[in-house]
Amino acid sequence: MITRTGRGTVLRRLRKVVPLDGWLPDGRSARPDDVYLVPTLRCNLACPYCFQRNADGVAWFPAHPDDLSLDAWRAVVDELRPMGPSVYVIGGELFLYRGAMDLLRSVKAAGLPLSIITNGTALPAVADELVAMGLDGLVVSIDGPPEVHNTLRGHPRGYELATEGIHKVLAGRADRRHPSVQVFTAITPATQGHLPAFARAMGELGVDRVVLNHLIYATPEQAAAQAEVLEAVFGVERPTANALANGFEDAIDVAALRRSMAEIRAGPWSDRVVVSPAGVEANVEGYYAPGAPAFRGQCCRAVNREMWIMPNGDVSACVHIGELVMGNVRDGGLRAAWNSPAYRRFRRHLGEEGLLPACARCEKLTYHHPPR
Repeated sequence: MITRTGRGTVLRRLRKVVPLDGWLPDGRSARPDDVYLVPTLRCNLACPYCFQRNADGVAWFPAHPDDLSLDAWRAVVDELRPMGPSVYVIGGELFLYRGAMDLLRSVKAAGLPLSIITNGTALPAVADELVAMGLDGLVVSIDGPPEVHNTLRGHPRGYELATEGIHKVLAGRADRRHPSVQVFTAITPATQGHLPAFARAMGELGVDRVVLNHLIYATPEQAAAQAEVLEAVFGVERPTANALANGFEDAIDVAALRRSMAEIRAGPWSDRVVVSPAGVEANVEGYYAPGAPAFRGQCCRAVNREMWIMPNGDVSACVHIGELVMGNVRDGGLRAAWNSPAYRRFRRHLGEEGLLPACARCEKLTYHHPPR
């Protein structure tokens, strides 16, 4: 007999071998594989590449009266239970939300796989409780060695707190898999020269996986074109096109990246290092090609597999297009939002017209083919 949570697991496995995305009519989609709960956008750090920054470069969003209450988030979890997705709880910085631990316990009580994404500054204080509750996955964002990370993030002890918390989780878990521990680091001009040393440090710390993330970027022209589509086609007022048109690609030394990856692959921790997005490690020159040309054979599967629920209950089509709202959990619940008229229209648009202008470097896509 398949349990309620098991239904989601079966669908997830089936999607890996059968092209189910887009097979339902009129832009409808089967239930999501992954649901991201975002109870707060507040953050205590200041990453220079963060797409959640406001116009002043600040990623600190105060609580809003329209934000969901803890009881409302629990109601969301109750509705997720029969859908059986994997649940990811993130921010901003998750642990700036006062009800964070209560929300996490609710997800586990619902029998749903639970992972969290955090910058790690609060991790030492909650590590033991996370292990005890049965957390399935821990992702910590760290940008290189202490002097690099702390300078970039604007926190004098950010690296030390994050690694202390990771150590406590690893020391407390009863087996080698629960929770799995991953460290994500962004490849930027400031971090690109430290990747081998960082991979070695994280391997020695004992993390299960180190994910080296190439940033999303778009040209200013692509970002402007995306904003125009969002406004003209979908009626989004003053779209921001959070595609990170930040110029980082001009400062990335591709040859040096190749040397760094060769050093990592020749070292003892190679099997723990993953490069994201998929395919970029073998196609890094194309990824950083001038003008950010689109790649061949790309399509967005996330629009049929992921649901993002923002602090006020809005269901977003994409984490990078937060202002494109597909519905709200207060208006008919998750199922109504997942296949709402707006969501179906967006899926149809991507299927018929292709990716939006600034989507070509999204981490949800793969990069096995050269750019056009």
